Amino acid sequence: IGPVYRRPGVALTDLVDEPMRHIRRVLDVAASRDAWRRLQVAADTVRQQITPLEDAGNTAVDRGLIHGDLHPGNVRFVGDAPTLFDFDLSGYGLRAYDLAVFRWNMALDGRGERWVASRWKGFLRGYASERAVPEALETHLHAFLIARMIWLMGLDAAGRSGFPPQWVTPRAMQQMQVHIDRWLAEMEPDAATTA
Repeated sequence: IGPVYRRPGVALTDLVDEPMRHIRRVLDVAASRDAWRRLQVAADTVRQQITPLEDAGNTAVDRGLIHGDLHPGNVRFVGDAPTLFDFDLSGYGLRAYDLAVFRWNMALDGRGERWVASRWKGFLRGYASERAVPEALETHLHAFLIARMIWLMGLDAAGRSGFPPQWVTPRAMQQMQVHIDRWLAEMEPDAATTA
């Protein structure tokens, strides 16, 4: 038997709870206490929305093996046939999260909202041609986007992202927080109806 390799998780504890412990070390300084409090509010909101989806008794939720890092950089096309690679973050999880990662990646691409919207629409149309788009994607998209950003912030804060440690500063974390604040504001009306 070869070496045992533990796959990273794609559950809420892996996407939010564990990363928050690492982020706290970077943000819990006097200059960043407000950012830490705002991040805690976002994490709590995400937990409220995603925890019921992860409940094993919730059979209405589409879950299974997911890629975990689904974005254009991890897909190659030969003609019209896509080939996925880079399965480092794959595991068992919510399919809506997997699709939201694609949307999250486009949000960080720095292109305009019109470009993002057209790519997102095309991506979902292609997905729907093979499998029904999970209902949870529409109702909880912003929660999944925030979870992914918290996961990335935690990866950076834990020193596992590949960036030099001097790049992981409270200021860098606060720049990522800008996306979280926007998504949280966008989900507020939805959060009230789905919580």
